[in-house]
Amino acid sequence: MVVEEENHNNEEKSKKVEQVKPFTLEILKLIKDCQQQHGLRHGDYQRYRGYCSRRISRLRKVLKVPQGDKKHFKKRDVTEAHVMNSRADERFLHIPLMLSERCWAYAMQLRQEANTEPRKKFHLVQKLRKACVFALQLDELCKVDRCDARTRLESQAYVSWIHGTLQFELQLWQKAAENFKQAQIIYEKLASALPEEDQIPYKQRVEEIAPSLRYCAYNIGDEKAVDLLELRSQGVLETFDALVSQTKVNTV
Repeated sequence: MVVEEENHNNEEKSKKVEQVKPFTLEILKLIKDCQQQHGLRHGDYQRYRGYCSRRISRLRKVLKVPQGDKKHFKKRDVTEAHVMNSRADERFLHIPLMLSERCWAYAMQLRQEANTEPRKKFHLVQKLRKACVFALQLDELCKVDRCDARTRLESQAYVSWIHGTLQFELQLWQKAAENFKQAQIIYEKLASALPEEDQIPYKQRVEEIAPSLRYCAYNIGDEKAVDLLELRSQGVLETFDALVSQTKVNTV
């Protein structure tokens, strides 16, 4: 009887461990894979936007957070309660991510068309603003205890990058540079914390950000541009080192 009780207790403990298993969402790898497979290999932002819409619809159906159709629409955001539910999986985090990606893809499509239709620049900015809103929603969800250190870093970097993209379009060079630099720092450190085979997308993102940073620096002026490189020492990423350390431990 004692042995049976011990086995029962062990089973209960193992269930609890499974329930609190943290989510790991590799945001950059996920969106890079989706982009390459659904249009961006050829610069087709419209195709990628369509994919994001279909993906969001499938996720809402499977995860049971529908918003209805055009005639019976009811806004339903993913909340902390969804993520903290013991039966939840990380795909709840995919919804705000794909919503942000869809808005970003639409903005990039409008940027291509704005060369011949200047009026589309306004709509481009509006779409980037919406992308920022969804990115912030994602970041708030990633701050809950259910998400691990890597996921939190990835969401911080994504938020910084998407805000930098918006501010770049608005020619807010100082703010854009600060956000791009913050994203670049996180991606550099993430790459250093991961196995070599997982570093490629992070190193690529660092290289992609560099030209935008240089252009911001050019518009700001040399003196302030140099100061941007010192963001790391200004406490921009308060809990950064602790999160990186946790990421390294989890990947060993």
